[in-house]
Amino acid sequence: MKARAFWCMAGVFVLIAYAPSRAARPFETDDAGTVEAGTYEFEAAADYWDGMAQFGLCLKHGVTTRMDLGVAVGRSLLPEDERGYHGAEIGLKFGLVPDLLAVSVAGSFGTAEYGANLIFSEEIGIYSVHANAGYTAVPSTSDVDVTYGLVNEFAIGRVSLGVDIGGCDAAINRWLVGGRVAPADWIALDAGIGGDFEDAESFAAITGVWLAFPISKE
Repeated sequence: MKARAFWCMAGVFVLIAYAPSRAARPFETDDAGTVEAGTYEFEAAADYWDGMAQFGLCLKHGVTTRMDLGVAVGRSLLPEDERGYHGAEIGLKFGLVPDLLAVSVAGSFGTAEYGANLIFSEEIGIYSVHANAGYTAVPSTSDVDVTYGLVNEFAIGRVSLGVDIGGCDAAINRWLVGGRVAPADWIALDAGIGGDFEDAESFAAITGVWLAFPISKE
């Protein structure tokens, strides 16, 4: 996977591992929440379709009540000419106003490319909205891409459904419809289908699992 494709389209390897009550998997647009201090969250995810299969793992840790740190790694199985592991990514998120406004930065080991993102979240009853605006850049070059995303989500009990759209630079070039179910507070299962507005034949099925631990604290 090329760096530009990673940053613009996000994919399953974005550093997202948040509580089921917020904009979590399978959505690519981030939410303003951070991992609870002293706890961990883990995700395993897969994107696949005809001739395409990618898998990713992500681990995040709540460093303080307003900051978390995450590491993610991915592997492509198909197409064969892109088969292999991707360099690990590391991300840091800080809550400027807890659960309302946050900023995140992320980079990939082995490259100079980095990204920054401003995140807004608001919840009104069963409805929540999450908006992102950011950029990715390569130092000492003019290669800068503007990124953005918007999720509209509805939650009823332990089931959430939503629509995610976003893009890179001037094009709104991705969409995702999906949802998740949380059998317990520490686990959630998700699924969705997404594509590219610029390519009517571009689809991807998305599935994943989210875990939080320790399950209980004294």
